[in-house]
Amino acid sequence: MSELMSTECDTPLLAELKPAPRRALCIGFIGLLLLPLVFTGTPWGDPNNPVWEAKKSLPPLKSSRDVLRYPVAFVRYFNSHFGFRGHLMRFFALLRKSDLLLADGEVLFGKDGWLYYVGNGIVDELRGGRPFSQADLDSWAKLLVRRRDWLEARGVPYVFFFAPNTASIYPEYLPDYVVPTKKKRRLEQLTEYLRTHTDLDFLDLTPSLLDAKARDAIYYRTDSHWNLLGGLVAYEKLSDWMKARFPEWRVFGAEEFDRVQVKGWHGGLWYMVGDPDHTAETRLELLPKSPTRVLTDGIPLPNDETYDAWTVRPLVVRDSADGEIDRAVIFRDSQMSAPAQFLSRHFRRTVMVWTNVFDPEVIDKERPRVVIQEMVERSLNSPVPVDPPLWP
Repeated sequence: MSELMSTECDTPLLAELKPAPRRALCIGFIGLLLLPLVFTGTPWGDPNNPVWEAKKSLPPLKSSRDVLRYPVAFVRYFNSHFGFRGHLMRFFALLRKSDLLLADGEVLFGKDGWLYYVGNGIVDELRGGRPFSQADLDSWAKLLVRRRDWLEARGVPYVFFFAPNTASIYPEYLPDYVVPTKKKRRLEQLTEYLRTHTDLDFLDLTPSLLDAKARDAIYYRTDSHWNLLGGLVAYEKLSDWMKARFPEWRVFGAEEFDRVQVKGWHGGLWYMVGDPDHTAETRLELLPKSPTRVLTDGIPLPNDETYDAWTVRPLVVRDSADGEIDRAVIFRDSQMSAPAQFLSRHFRRTVMVWTNVFDPEVIDKERPRVVIQEMVERSLNSPVPVDPPLWP
């Protein structure tokens, strides 16, 4: 043991120390590393853990099925009950705020309390490092045209849009070391390509969102989503498209909703960084002045759209007794949660499928009047989706 300790700790920095202090320093360092393990799962390890996972507990072993699930449950329990987790996450957040750790991880600390989700290579793209190739643009165009043509043959109109990243609408709050390039982002490249090389129906929301942000805050500071006012912008653009095809479509204006402020709210990015000292924000709810009868999976539609955004459910069905159009299918991700608060009122049945992949079986089963597709901008940094075969 003494030979191992001597070998492992015999570095130039420690060479001048005598053997006893050197061993003590190494033992203390190893003990410090092991200390969180010693207190894992104990009330002394982290009594005020701010992270929501802290409430997870180990499941009982009552059947063979529980045994099979136990390894995954244990990993979740260990991750959430790791000793001093909250303190370590506070320290990590402090490093991130001080720019000692730059664009490391999936959350970026911006100015004035802004947090940015930067997974999927967003920082690299902001700096101009990930432009689309001509082949990439062609692949996306062919994919979207193929979807449109398949639906058109069935008499079903198809429209899609991309929800811009927070950094695309609020670049001014990015930290100084992330300087957005003046080159076109992938979304801008694709938008321009689709306009000049296809006759697709798609919505470019960026100009409308940039205009709207001069009047209201339209994205959350501590979350990766737009808020209900941002979702309302998307809804209004989509309503223009729908009205031209469905004359019975009645557009809901902002004046038909009461604004209710929910103070002390934290978004999903706040939970990801685990920093309890980060400033809370005010979340806005838009409550319809006239009664609405919309059910989501059989329960009344919540006023809080983040309930849907944070709860990843592959399939969500909404029913509106007041809908003027029979049914719709929406392929989406979490960014659709805000616009869907308004869209759901128009369709007697709305089937929302959480996927970027086109699902023809859902279309044939539901026989919708319209198909709407929403994708978050950062999905363009992933490979082009591969759809299942589309039968004639």
